[in-house]
Amino acid sequence: SPDLISAVTDAVLEEVAEWQNRPLDACFPLVFFDAIRVKIRDEGFVRNKAIYIALGILADGTKEILGIWIEQDRGGQVLAVKRLPKLTPDLECAPEGGQISGR
Repeated sequence: SPDLISAVTDAVLEEVAEWQNRPLDACFPLVFFDAIRVKIRDEGFVRNKAIYIALGILADGTKEILGIWIEQDRGGQVLAVKRLPKLTPDLECAPEGGQISGR
């Protein structure tokens, strides 16, 4: 029911805000971006929207979700709800030999 969804959402809002504002590691040798399309009720209509995810992999193989965004369509432009910090290649970030262990 809509009341249950609202209650659950309200219960986790503070934790979600903390997660969104957490500090990220300075170095992710690999970053993957992907999306899945889902039906979302938006302004009284059901629309197909993309849910974007950014997954970072640390040098030791640890995986971390860096962000999740819902497509916001404004005049044909896709806007991210929250942007990642600027990601720049850092060759010193990779472990010696450039190998990243898998987990």
